[in-house]
Amino acid sequence: MSMWIGIAVAALVGLFAIVWIVGSRLPRDHVVSRGVDIAQPPEAVWRVITDTAQVPTWWPMMKSSERLPDRDGHAVWKQIDQRGNSVLFAAVQADAPQLLVQRIVDDNGPFAGEWRFELTPTTNGCHVTVTEHGSVALPIVRFMFRMFMDPALYLDSDVKALARKCTDS
Repeated sequence: MSMWIGIAVAALVGLFAIVWIVGSRLPRDHVVSRGVDIAQPPEAVWRVITDTAQVPTWWPMMKSSERLPDRDGHAVWKQIDQRGNSVLFAAVQADAPQLLVQRIVDDNGPFAGEWRFELTPTTNGCHVTVTEHGSVALPIVRFMFRMFMDPALYLDSDVKALARKCTDS
């Protein structure tokens, strides 16, 4: 019996080592970008994307959005998704109504990065481009992220929900 336990432990350690090695060879950083045309002027879309408290009312992936004390003069928010994952981010740049940059400010989280919302006027409203510059430090998390999750999952969902919200408004 103890031999089988030893074999099981050795197999688990070996599997962990393989995942760690593969994860450490994957790129730490990624960039994903999505865009959408919205039949609303940039000012109207700007009001939606900067009203962070209301994000859970129009983006189904978000469960809650809570305002926290400012950091370094920037508004900080804690958002929790439907899976229970939380992220702390700050609005580090806001050039209304063209550019909003939100950056993760949780130093203890498994992810780092920022999202850039760029609003470009068009004849029918505006084009919104959202670009995620992400970084995953831990090799095991990087492995899981690359193997089992689409890097654009949240971004695709966010852009689609934003378009729906702005169309319904």
